[in-house]
Amino acid sequence: MYWFNGQWREGQTLALDLQDPGFLYGATVFTTLRCYEQSLDHPRSHWPWHRRRLERNLAALDWPSLNWNTLEPVLKTLARHYPVLRLTVFPDGKALATGRALPPDLARRQRKGVTLWVADSPRFVRPLAEQKTGNYLPAWLARQRALKNGAEEAIIVNAQGAWLETNTGNLWGWAENQYWIPSLTGESLPGVAQEGLLAWLASQGIAVRQVPWTPEVCAHFQSLAYSNSVLEIIPCHTLLWGDRRLSFGDFSPWTALRAYFDGQPRLLQ
Repeated sequence: MYWFNGQWREGQTLALDLQDPGFLYGATVFTTLRCYEQSLDHPRSHWPWHRRRLERNLAALDWPSLNWNTLEPVLKTLARHYPVLRLTVFPDGKALATGRALPPDLARRQRKGVTLWVADSPRFVRPLAEQKTGNYLPAWLARQRALKNGAEEAIIVNAQGAWLETNTGNLWGWAENQYWIPSLTGESLPGVAQEGLLAWLASQGIAVRQVPWTPEVCAHFQSLAYSNSVLEIIPCHTLLWGDRRLSFGDFSPWTALRAYFDGQPRLLQ
């Protein structure tokens, strides 16, 4: 079940005009969110944050505003059936609302971590990186390369070799007894999960160091993870970086951050 351009539909196929720029050029913006307890309005679903980012993206691209009085009841209906929702918007204002299940191995990834592969080229940087557009081809290609190299996720780098983000989320590091994230310089997407974590940590007086993640900075991290709204926080147990294979065994910084996703007021000690 999905909703497109004012109508509920069944199945897994969608008909688009052959001249639709969303089909021709990937000209869409979208957001993907996790709905907790089958509710769009649950505080941990962070729907207002997702809506605000969509509105910023539409304004930045000079596309029409959305009719939220129509769309929000649609999303609330989908939330009763699916834990993950995606709202995609086309340049002319058409909207597509879909739902899906959580990854079946999510608990394993959160508990045991994954392998990350550091991209060997800046060609995987997303265009208009600050906007969540439908042109994810570079990120998709990066993940295909990561899979071929035995990893589950790719780390995207710029022309100077600085780490920017993963193909689906925001990077987190742990070193010198503090959290680190790459500087928000316009080369990566500011994620809703990242934004929420930063605000939550700041409310406890916990500073997060934001600097460019040059290779020299990355070399001294004691632990790595990435975040997004669906997967929450995923630790890295193995890093494939050029001809190096690095292992990380201490997940305690990320276990502590789980308190945020569990709705707790403070960092787990």
